[in-house]
Amino acid sequence: MKKSSDDPLSRRERQAMEVLFRLGEATAGQVQEGLPDLPSYSATRALLGVLVDKGLAKVSK
Repeated sequence: MKKSSDDPLSRRERQAMEVLFRLGEATAGQVQEGLPDLPSYSATRALLGVLVDKGLAKVSK
């Protein structure tokens, strides 16, 4: 399926955003467990980094 030019998120980014929206605030591990086809922890961290770079998520220490 071709990506729509008006959709700034990939399928996986959208899935991660749905997990974050559902949980409100979550660790990378919690997001990882909420995603289908369980990605690796490092892939989840990279995905969250992309969302932070896009201004859609923020890091809380």
